Amino acid sequence: MIMVKYIKHLPHGTTNKGTKMSKNDTRIKELMVKIEDKKHLLCKPKLAYKTNALFQSKVDGKVNFHLNLNVATNEALVEALAYLISQTEATKKAKELLKIEGDDKWSGYDVQDWIDDMKLKAALNNYNDEINKIKALEAKLKLLVSEEVKTEMELDEITKML
Repeated sequence: MIMVKYIKHLPHGTTNKGTKMSKNDTRIKELMVKIEDKKHLLCKPKLAYKTNALFQSKVDGKVNFHLNLNVATNEALVEALAYLISQTEATKKAKELLKIEGDDKWSGYDVQDWIDDMKLKAALNNYNDEINKIKALEAKLKLLVSEEVKTEMELDEITKML
């Protein structure tokens, strides 16, 4: 956050030594501030699963596939949720036709709990993807900045740590 205050208090295009910064250095520092602001806006989802996080599909009583939500990709989550929805809808229809009542459960947990857990994991995956993009942008910008401004940025980092 020191960088934000630093840029606000200095005349546009100057460093703390009073020397003129290049146009590119000025743009890079402005972009770094935007990246820092973006970091502060991101909120990491808190993982608190309602299920045991081990989704299974069964065919004829045998487990067809497992999905550990802790390590699931978004693609795997989409496939598992699509399967869950299709099976749940088919089960509801069958119960309706047979006039059988019962809760919507999957592996002992409410279907909605599975849906909520899959949404939560997808949100965490999306958060991690965004953080990785931000880190990549930061690394690119740090490569582009002049040596004088690199030194200045390192000093700002050290100051933050103290």
